[in-house]
Amino acid sequence: MTYPSDFSFEELTVEDVLPLRTRVLRPHFVPGRMAHFLEDRLPITCHFGIVDSQGEVLAVATFFKHDSPVHPGMPALKLRGMAVDPGHQGLGLGTRMLDSALVRLALRFPECAIIWCYARVAVTHFYERSGFSIWGEEIILGEIGPHFIMWRPMPELVVEDVYPAQLT
Repeated sequence: MTYPSDFSFEELTVEDVLPLRTRVLRPHFVPGRMAHFLEDRLPITCHFGIVDSQGEVLAVATFFKHDSPVHPGMPALKLRGMAVDPGHQGLGLGTRMLDSALVRLALRFPECAIIWCYARVAVTHFYERSGFSIWGEEIILGEIGPHFIMWRPMPELVVEDVYPAQLT
């Protein structure tokens, strides 16, 4: 049995996220081809994940500053390539990773007011539970299929979010 304490939230490298991202989000790729994004190596790009006690990467997501179609001109972050290992889906790892990432990103990019993504239609419920809203009509993204643009405000941090141990 695996317990939540066996997992940790970590900042990762692009090399850490590519295998899981490719396996889950681009299973049609030929072996050896990885799901690289143009933004993967930009200095403003952050890769986060959930890692088990053996070092296996179980969930990944990539974030970077990018204008939003929802609120043009408003500083925003874009979420791309979020994936959870199929054998570990339904355990709350995606929610844990997203919640942890949003706090870290709010500290790193305080000027960003919103976060947005292209969400596959099949997982819009996950994003809605995490405070995202659908914007606009369903769109088709190439060979990947139907998506919605989804967005939410960045979290407003309070002292308890940043320094919880010092407040007890």
